[in-house]
Amino acid sequence: MKKIFASGYYGRLNLGDDVLLLNFLLDKKSDDTLFIIPSFSPDITKEQYKEFNIKVVNYYNILTLLKEMVTSNCIAFPGGGHLFDNKKLCILTIITFAIIKLWQKETIMYPIGVEPIHTVMGKIAARLLVKANKGVLVRDIYSKNELTKIGIQESAIKCTIDPAINIFNHIDIKKKHNLTDNKKLKIAISFLDANKSSAYKDKEKLYIQIINFLLKKGHQLYLVPMCYGEGDYVLMKELKNNYIKNDKISIIENVTSPLQMIERIGDFDACIGMRLHFKIFAALNGIPFSSITRSNKSRAICEYFEQKEIGNINDSFVIMENNLNEFLDNIKEYQKRVQDNLQKALNLNDKTYSILNILNCTPKLDKIC
Repeated sequence: MKKIFASGYYGRLNLGDDVLLLNFLLDKKSDDTLFIIPSFSPDITKEQYKEFNIKVVNYYNILTLLKEMVTSNCIAFPGGGHLFDNKKLCILTIITFAIIKLWQKETIMYPIGVEPIHTVMGKIAARLLVKANKGVLVRDIYSKNELTKIGIQESAIKCTIDPAINIFNHIDIKKKHNLTDNKKLKIAISFLDANKSSAYKDKEKLYIQIINFLLKKGHQLYLVPMCYGEGDYVLMKELKNNYIKNDKISIIENVTSPLQMIERIGDFDACIGMRLHFKIFAALNGIPFSSITRSNKSRAICEYFEQKEIGNINDSFVIMENNLNEFLDNIKEYQKRVQDNLQKALNLNDKTYSILNILNCTPKLDKIC
């Protein structure tokens, strides 16, 4: 039985992390493969992926975690963010590198995202992770730039697309969503938990201004929590129950499967939000989206699909209002752009997957344009 350790941050009901893991499991599923999955909430992860041959390890049981890495045939990185300035995560990355080198582990690395790295330990962890895989695929140009800033050779980095795009090949998008001339839209909205860090404190006022603006225009709104384990759901309930008293706004509840959420988002006319994979779920359905940008990954996905960035999280609502009007007034054009660029994204994704092999630890980076 082949054992693959899937490195990542699972068990938090974060639909972005979960869709990346699900895509990886669907890609590599076979009768002779056992997947080892670290999880902050093992019972949740076991239930989510019960149709696969998995063994779930508690993230807080470090000794067991390391033992499973050592005894696995392969260590995989299914995508998402793996490089952070967080001290504990950097230490874990360095230990993972040591295990890969000392036990000569095969590796699989799907395209990852990289945000700015400032600490010495963060830079060391990033260099070691790239070295362990003898190169790296990244999901956007911003990630590539961050790695070159810390001294990683440009020739070792290739840009592609977020691996969540590949879930398109595992599901059936039942309808090609086309907008009507009706100006009253069904709009999905997804905000990041305002209390997660100091960067988002006091943002509830901004969120309410955006909601009220859309309600005044007569649109039907749906609040979409993309992460149930990190506070997004609590925030959405507060916005709905404590601040918004209107039957034209509702909350999407009890959708904790990425495939279910992709299908649910297919019912809407437009999406406005912050989390990366919320926008990718919209793109998979051919639905126009706009972004409240909080990081380079949000900016990158808007640029790729030629969608509207309505503002930075620290911008005033006055700036966002003008951009929202432009987005809504030209919604059909934005839909055409997202549908045209979806095919381009799928083609790039196919080229990426042509070089990924479960037993090939070195991506042939020169084959990706």
